[in-house]
Amino acid sequence: MELKFPPLSGGITQGLNDAGIETFEGDYAHYVVRECGQNSLDAAASAHQPVEIGIGMRSVRADNLPFLQELRETLDRCRVFWREDEKAKEFFDHGLQLAGRRDITLLRISDFGTTGVPGGDDEMNSPWFGLVRSRGVSVKRDEASAGAFGIGKDAPLAASSFRTVIYSTRTENGEVASQGICRLATHCDDSNSLTQGTGFIGNYSARKGFSALRTELEIPSLFLRDKPGLDVWIVGFPGNVGDWEDEFVAATLRNFWPAIHFQKLKVRVGQQNINQQTLPRLMDRFHRNDDSVRDAYPYFQAVVGAGSHLREQALPLAGDCRLHVRLGAHDLPRRICMTRKTGMVIYYYAPRTIRVPFAGLFQCDDRKGNHLLKGIEPPCHDNWELKRAKNIHQKEVLQEIKGWIASELKTMIPNIDAEIVNEDTLADLLPDDLPGEASSESEETDLGGRPAVPSEARQTEMQKPQVRTPGDGDAGRDKDGTGGGEDDTLDPKEGDGKRTGGRVNRTGQDGDEKGEATAPRVHIDLRSYSDGAGSGSYHLIVRASDAHDGDLRIDAVTEDGAPITCPLAEAFDESNQPMPVSGNRISGVQIPAGGSRRLRVVLKQPMRVALRASTV
Repeated sequence: MELKFPPLSGGITQGLNDAGIETFEGDYAHYVVRECGQNSLDAAASAHQPVEIGIGMRSVRADNLPFLQELRETLDRCRVFWREDEKAKEFFDHGLQLAGRRDITLLRISDFGTTGVPGGDDEMNSPWFGLVRSRGVSVKRDEASAGAFGIGKDAPLAASSFRTVIYSTRTENGEVASQGICRLATHCDDSNSLTQGTGFIGNYSARKGFSALRTELEIPSLFLRDKPGLDVWIVGFPGNVGDWEDEFVAATLRNFWPAIHFQKLKVRVGQQNINQQTLPRLMDRFHRNDDSVRDAYPYFQAVVGAGSHLREQALPLAGDCRLHVRLGAHDLPRRICMTRKTGMVIYYYAPRTIRVPFAGLFQCDDRKGNHLLKGIEPPCHDNWELKRAKNIHQKEVLQEIKGWIASELKTMIPNIDAEIVNEDTLADLLPDDLPGEASSESEETDLGGRPAVPSEARQTEMQKPQVRTPGDGDAGRDKDGTGGGEDDTLDPKEGDGKRTGGRVNRTGQDGDEKGEATAPRVHIDLRSYSDGAGSGSYHLIVRASDAHDGDLRIDAVTEDGAPITCPLAEAFDESNQPMPVSGNRISGVQIPAGGSRRLRVVLKQPMRVALRASTV
C-alpha cells in the first residue's frame, strides 16, 4: 500500500487552492455528515430497511499506516516547491508537524445496509471509478439519487489535515477493494520530475498504472471490511478529539432528522445512537444549546407535535408528495422544510401565503419528481433554483409544488370570510413583517393582499371606557340607561350611595357614607382560532391590561353579543401541559400586566363558535 503521484507530463501545474475542497472548508462535521450521509442513502440495498451509518474516531500508531512515510516525504517536497507561497508553506509545515507524531487521528464513516461500491479500476461507468478515479463525475444507479455532481466526495478531503482519504468497500457479491486519494499540489518527485497534484494510495506498476488493493490478503486489517458497505477513513482529522461527538450528532440532527424519523436512516456517533426512538430526546436536548438544531426544531415538531396536520397528494409532475404543518404558535418561523425522498434537508422555503405563524415539512416521495428536482439543485444540494432548469418540466415542477403548498396552507387556517373567530381583531394577531423569498423570481403574494399597517390607536394600550352618570339636565336618563340629560357629568369622584352610576367600579353604601371602591375586574382581550372544522379545539391568545392570577371564564358569543356557557373538555398551556378545568372555567391562569398567554382548549361539544374570555 504505497502513495505515488502521476507525472505532470506537460499538464497544468496544480497549487494548493482547490475549488472543490475550498467549498467544504470550515464546518467539517456538517459537510462530512451531509455528503457521506447522502452517498450512503443513495446506495441503500433495500427500500424497506434503513441504512445505518457509524461515525467513529480513533488514534492509530503511525507505523500501522504503511503509506505514512511516503506522505511525510511528499509534504516536505511540496513545502520546498511552494516555499514562496505563505499559505501553502503554512499548510505543509503544519502537515509535517502532525505527520511526525507517533499517533495519527483517523475519523471513520462506515455504512451498513448498502450495496457497497462495485466496479473495476478501469470501468468508467462504475460507482468505484466515479468515487475514486475521477473528478466531477457522479455514477449513481438511481437517477433520482441525492448526489448529482460528484463534488461531495471532496468534503472528506477537506476534513483531513493531509487532504488524504482511504476508501474501503465490500460489495454484496463479496468483492473487496481499498484505495486512497491524496490531493496536495504539484511537486518534484525523487527523480526531480514534476507531478500532478493528486496521488493514489494502493498498488502501482509501470504496466498497469494505479489500481486498488483487490484481495483480503493485500488490504491491511485496519481497512478490511467484513460486511457489505463502504468505509471512508479521513486521515489526520483536525477536530477536537475530546468533544467531537456532540458536533457530529448536531450535524446529523439538523441535516437528516426527516430521514431518521421516517426510518430511512440510523446513525451511531461514538457511543450515541440516533434512531426514530431516540430522536425526540436528542432533538429536545440539542435544540437547547445548539443554534442549528434550534432552528430545525419547529419543523420536527410540525411532524411529531400535537395538532400537526398531514396532507398527501399525487401531483401531475412531482408525483406523490406529503406536507406536515403545525399552525398558530407565535414563534413558528413561517417556513417549510423541503426534502426529497432520501429525507435529507435541502432548504427552508418561506411561502408568502398566510400570515398565521406556521412551520412544516414537505417531502417528494416520487421517483419522477425526485429526478426533476435533482436537476435544479446546486452542487451543495441546498436549494431548488428555477434558473438551473434545463427544460419546461423542471421549471413547472417547482411551481407546482409551491402552488400546492400554498393551497394546502390556506385550507388549514380558519375561513377568514365566514368562520374566523373574533374577525374584527384578527389583524392584531398577524404581523406585517412576514418573511419571504428574497428572490425576484417569486410571484407569490399574501392571500387577500398585504394588510394595512395598524393605526397608532390600535398599537397603544386599550383605554377604559368613560361611564356617564345622571346629572341635573332636563332629559333625565336615556332609554338604554347609560346617560342623563344635557348636563350629565363624567366619572364623578365620589359614589352617591346608589346603584345609579358614580365612579367606575364603585357602588353606593347604606347611610350617608361615600361609596368605597371594590377590586376592579381585569380587562381580557382574546384572539382565538380553530384547529379545524369539527375538531372543537381552539388556540387562544389571551392579553390582559393588568396582571391576573386566577380563573379564566370562556364563553361562546351569539350574533348579538350575548354570552353562552361553553363547557370545556380540556385545556393546555404553551408547553402543551394540561390545566385544570371546571365547566367553562380554566384554573390557575397567570397573565402579566400588559402581557399575554397562549392556551389551547377543547370544547366538550365540538362546534364552530366565536369565543370570549373574562375573569371570574
